[in-house]
Amino acid sequence: MEDMLVRMVEHAKQGDEDAFGYIYERFSKVAYYIGLRMTKNNEDANDVMQEVMIKLQQNLHMIENPHAIGAYVNKIAVNYCLDFLRKNKRLQVYDNSEE
Repeated sequence: MEDMLVRMVEHAKQGDEDAFGYIYERFSKVAYYIGLRMTKNNEDANDVMQEVMIKLQQNLHMIENPHAIGAYVNKIAVNYCLDFLRKNKRLQVYDNSEE
């Protein structure tokens, strides 16, 4: 299964839409559930998933190790959610330092 994923990443890097479809099917739910866990909202989680998959497709050429694509998807999803929550004022940052 991992060999198939590595092949699909390599093919998708070369513009193979079917290969990216395989990657999408494999990782879109991961991005969705990260979004759902962080935003606690189904619509926002769907937006996160779509944005993550678009960003993945745009930056696929930057993935040097195809075995690490899952970690790459996780990183994109978490970072996008943090930005999303900041922009929507739903992320509160607490400063524990003494003044």
